[in-house]
Amino acid sequence: MNPSSTERWGEVSFSTWLELTKPRLSGLVLVTVAFGGLFAIGLRENTYLLGVALFRLFAAVLGVGLVSGGGAAMNMWIERKVDLLMERTKSRPLPSGKLHPRQVFLFGLTLTGVGLAEIYLLVGGWPANLCLFSWMAYVLIYTPLKRISTLNTLVGAVTGALPPLIGWLAVGGEMSKEAWFLFILLYSWQLPHFFAIAWIYREDYRAAGIRMLPVLDGSGRLTMRQILLFSVGLIPISLFPNLLGRAGNFYLFSALILGFAQALLSLKIYFKPTEENARLVFYASILYLPALLACLFLDLLFLS
Repeated sequence: MNPSSTERWGEVSFSTWLELTKPRLSGLVLVTVAFGGLFAIGLRENTYLLGVALFRLFAAVLGVGLVSGGGAAMNMWIERKVDLLMERTKSRPLPSGKLHPRQVFLFGLTLTGVGLAEIYLLVGGWPANLCLFSWMAYVLIYTPLKRISTLNTLVGAVTGALPPLIGWLAVGGEMSKEAWFLFILLYSWQLPHFFAIAWIYREDYRAAGIRMLPVLDGSGRLTMRQILLFSVGLIPISLFPNLLGRAGNFYLFSALILGFAQALLSLKIYFKPTEENARLVFYASILYLPALLACLFLDLLFLS
């Protein structure tokens, strides 16, 4: 690394700064924040006028985007030496020498601070506190835990399940059964998604000393069991809006089709734990969540 070049902030491209925020992961977080708020509005569980609710939701999405990006940067700062050991991460801004650790540290803290302040001032204390808790769990617990215990995935899934609750609270929704449905859905969805990733990159994780379940699970049987268990579990979880009388037949059939498709792919990898099947589970999970949420929103908006 050449400090004389990396210390010159103005010479770093925008794409390099953007890469620090893990835009694909942060983008998914923002989708779930927005849906949490829109779900509360669609159920008429919010306590604000529509215009005010939408403004607060937009402010929440913006603030969470900043905090999520800041957390991603801090994650890269903490794991800069680990990232250098893995093929898929060694080209990131820090291990590749594009940025100096001091720059990434300041960038991450600045984004986080600005985002939390924006949420606190424009949205409220509870959403800001929940966002701060999620950031701390991701940066201070999940990130170091990855080198200590395979439980890191179960802990990390909590941080990924909180964003829709932030959106829900942003528009004035109370912590009802519907809000907890969003949390449980997001938590359960993440596990087959991330276990599939971990299986694909298990050799990378092993080289870096990261204790993901597939690294210690030589045969893959335990990993595949977890993927299948949580994929099948998504089916009854996804039907919770129907049990509460909040969704109709369109969502019911859509949730069943999406759920069984995900479960069948998980069953396939259970009997044949190949990287090809793991990629199928991974990509299917990426499609599953936004498709399910879109069907629920359409059902609430037009059909219920």
